Amino acid sequence: MRAAVWKFPLSPLGVSKITMPRSARILTAQAQGDAAVSLWAMVETEEVITETRTIVILMTGQRTPVDPDGLRYISTLQIDNGTLVYHVFEYIGPEGAI
Repeated sequence: MRAAVWKFPLSPLGVSKITMPRSARILTAQAQGDAAVSLWAMVETEEVITETRTIVILMTGQRTPVDPDGLRYISTLQIDNGTLVYHVFEYIGPEGAI
């Protein structure tokens, strides 16, 4: 199979549901351009089975919407010279909790 890095745009705060190939491996999340937040993942380009993943973005000091044990850390990013600091997680807890 062939692999490539794909970019997935995210909502700047809150919860994003993104569909990607099932075997996709999340690499990082960063701000790009005018503070647009994106996630990058290594994907098998020929894989046809997809799944929806839930990505949660929190600001420093913001409470989590779910048990923190259900969150897998991806990245921290700073926007506007560090004025805004976002923490990006993949939700891996029970379905329907978020």
